[in-house]
Amino acid sequence: MNLSEYVALDAVALAAHVRSGELSAVEVVEAAIEAIESVNPALNAVTLIDADRALSVAASCNRQAALAGILFWSRTPASMYGSGRRRTRRSTSRMPRRSPTARSSGAGGPPV
Repeated sequence: MNLSEYVALDAVALAAHVRSGELSAVEVVEAAIEAIESVNPALNAVTLIDADRALSVAASCNRQAALAGILFWSRTPASMYGSGRRRTRRSTSRMPRRSPTARSSGAGGPPV
């Protein structure tokens, strides 16, 4: 899947392509990472990309899930949840202390 095809589809359409087998979740994640890398230098909206984890989760995702293969972003860095793998700055002390991954991963999408 190339970047122009990826940006032309919404999450529901992308998930439908993954469920039907026309696209793999890995292809969708690779296109999303490419999109992030192409626009983020100008936007500076994404401060942490865990591409390896996203690709790993995508490779084993349930193709029949409602949002199969659809990425989700977390406003809270993984380092705040005890992973200790990466350090980023916290923007506020009022961030919730529960993982957004726990809430979102049931929909079928890998985190980025």
